[in-house]
Amino acid sequence: MPDRITWKITGLRELGAAMRDLNIDVTGKTSRAAVAKAARLVAAAAVADAPEDTGALKKAIRAMRSKRDSRPGLEWWTVGVPKLTKKRVNNLRNRRGGVVGQDYEVDPPEYYWRFVELGTVKMGARPFIGPALAKNKEAARNAMIEILKQRIIRAHRRQARAVGDKSKAFASRIGGIGAVDFAVED
Repeated sequence: MPDRITWKITGLRELGAAMRDLNIDVTGKTSRAAVAKAARLVAAAAVADAPEDTGALKKAIRAMRSKRDSRPGLEWWTVGVPKLTKKRVNNLRNRRGGVVGQDYEVDPPEYYWRFVELGTVKMGARPFIGPALAKNKEAARNAMIEILKQRIIRAHRRQARAVGDKSKAFASRIGGIGAVDFAVED
């Protein structure tokens, strides 16, 4: 099972030129929306494929954006069960350590999802996230491309309206977007 799957968008000169014309805030929101759509599509497929004993595992699967790893030009999303965030309580030990009110992460009650996905020494793997991604690569790619096209065209129209330009030539230039390569890293 691969550790991570990277989508490298290539052959999108029109997209690059279009995104350079936009301001950094619009570009970030556009790429975030496109990757979010693809991640949520894979998460929905993982929920459908997950084994169901009590239903807790299915309810816990999410598509999550990593604020720490995402930056301008890079969106980092994961599909799985998120860790829980708790606040440190106001007690003597935490006051002395100066950590009162700070956040810390703990494993969720559904921590066992890793064991189900990857297997253990005594239990075979019953993967559901990996196959969900494998089955939905094309749909996720198409969803990303469609969101990118729509948002970029909308943003350019807004900018053109702001300066008084009424031409629709940009939409025909952006129509060639569509080449996305998938790379699997072990």
